[in-house]
Amino acid sequence: MLFRSVIRVDLQDTANNFILDLDGMATTTDIVRTDDGKIVVSSRNNNGGAEVHVRSSSLSAVYGQVEVGDHVNALAAKGDYIFIASANNNELGIMDHTDCLGALEGYGCNTKWYDVPQSTGELSALTLHDDTLYVGRTNGYLHILDVSDPLDPSHEYAVDTGSAALTDIAPDERNNVILVSTDGASTKEVLVVDLSNSDVVPVDLVGAQSTDAIIRHGNLAYVAARDNEEIQILRGGLGGWIAPQFVDDYDIDGGADGRAMYVAQGKSFVITGTVLTVFDVSDPGNIQLLDSLDAGFTLQDVVAQGDYIYVATNHNQQELITLDMSDPQNITPVPGGIFNSEGGQDGISVELDGDRLYLGTRKNTGGQIGRAHV
Repeated sequence: MLFRSVIRVDLQDTANNFILDLDGMATTTDIVRTDDGKIVVSSRNNNGGAEVHVRSSSLSAVYGQVEVGDHVNALAAKGDYIFIASANNNELGIMDHTDCLGALEGYGCNTKWYDVPQSTGELSALTLHDDTLYVGRTNGYLHILDVSDPLDPSHEYAVDTGSAALTDIAPDERNNVILVSTDGASTKEVLVVDLSNSDVVPVDLVGAQSTDAIIRHGNLAYVAARDNEEIQILRGGLGGWIAPQFVDDYDIDGGADGRAMYVAQGKSFVITGTVLTVFDVSDPGNIQLLDSLDAGFTLQDVVAQGDYIYVATNHNQQELITLDMSDPQNITPVPGGIFNSEGGQDGISVELDGDRLYLGTRKNTGGQIGRAHV
C-alpha cells in the first residue's frame, strides 16, 4: 500500500498537531514500529531512489536514515533490526536502527544487504514470525529465511507458487503452512503452501479474480477479494489448510472491489469504493450484514476500536473520518470526528497503536510524515 504522508493521531489528546516534511520524497511505502518505540518509514522519489527513515515515536526526532538505490515495497521489524524489501537486485536490507550517525554525519544507519537467491522479480511482501522471515515476490516466488541471527540470514528454501505477484502472507506455523493472497491469478486467488513438502494448493474463490489481503484468526482466514463476493471466509478442514473448507461469502451491492478489510470484535469492516460495510462474523458460517455507509467519496482503509471506526479517505479536507458504531446496525458519523491534514490530498492508510493511530496521506508534491492529535 502506497501513501505520501504519515500522520500520527492521538485519540485521547486533541491539543497538538505536528507535520514533518520528508524533503523530496514523493511516496511513503510502509511504516513499522520497533520494540523500543521508534517509527520506521520507507519512502521513494517518483524520479527514482528511496529512503528508510528512523524517527522517534513523536516523529519530531530524527535518529537516522538509509538511502536505497531503488524503491522499497515493505518493511519488517525484529529487535534492533529492520528488514527492507527492496526492488534493487533482489536485495533484502538489514538495518540496525540502534546504530545510526548524528546530524553532522548524515544520519546514516549501519545497513547490510543480502541478495535473496534463486529468482528474479521485486520483493513485494514481508512477514516475520519469530525467527522466520517470509518473503514474497512479484513473480510468485515465496522465500523462507531463517533470521535467528538477523545479520546472517539463512535462505532455507524457495517455493515457486506458479502464481502472479504475492500481495499478503499469513503463516500458520503450528500447522506448517502459509496462506498467501495473490494479484491477478484467476483460480489461484489464495494459495496454501505446505512447508513440509513445498506443495502449493490453489484455492479458487467464489467469483473473485484477485485478492489484496488475507487475515488469519485461528483456523479461519478472512480474504478481501476483488470483483465479486468481496469478503470470503475459509476454514482449515479435516486435512488442515491443505483441504480448506469454504465457510461463507458476501457480495456487496454495487460490484466494487473489496480493497481493504479489518477484523475485530467479531466484526469485519470492508471498504468497497465509497462504501464502508460492517458484517457480523461471530458465526463464520453465517455472515450477517449489520450496516453500510456511503461517504460519497472514495474510502481507502479502515480500523476499529471500541465503539468507533476510523476510515482513511481520498477527501482532501477529510482525510480521516470517525464513525460511531455503538449501535452496529446504525453507523453514524461522529460530530467533529474529521481530521484534515494540512496540505494533504488523500488519506491512504491507517493503523492503530493503542490510543494512537498512524494515518498515511498522499500529496501532490513532496512527502510528509506527521503526528496529529485528534
